[in-house]
Formats: sequence, structure tokens, C-alpha cells
Amino acid sequence: MKIHLSKWGNSLAVRIPGPCARQAQLKTSDAVEMQVTPTGDSHLQPVAAEPFDKAAFLNRLKTFRSALPESEPMVETMRRSDRYS
Repeated sequence: MKIHLSKWGNSLAVRIPGPCARQAQLKTSDAVEMQVTPTGDSHLQPVAAEPFDKAAFLNRLKTFRSALPESEPMVETMRRSDRYS
């Protein structure tokens, strides 16, 4: 099937026609990987989405937050300022 490229910012965009998307079982927000051969041929392949691991995410968040410096609450700083005296 012949398709045309469109400009999208500084990139080029490819519209995948509906019948091709259905045949490849693609839907909006799916990820695809593009490979270009040395001869210039291109190949798109769907990338399987990794399931969201809530426990792992919360562990990473806990680690991140524990590394943040702890400071005085901003409200207390504002209350002591000249503006609120």
C-alpha cells in the first residue's frame, strides 16, 4: 500500500492506514520499533508493552524520596517573614 509522509515538527510522520493497523493489530498509543537496513529499507515492528508493576514503582518512589533533602515547611517560613508579622 502506498502512503505519504507528513511533516510533524522537525520530524516526518507516517500515517498507517486503518486496514494495515488492524492487520498488524496496532492501536493508538501502541509502541513500535523502526529498523533501517544499510540499504535504506525500513521495517516497523510492534513492541510488547511491559506490565505496570505497582510495587516496584512504589519502591523506586520511596528510594527517590528518601534521597531528597528535608527542609523546613514553606508555610512556617512564610509565617515568620516580615509580611506576616
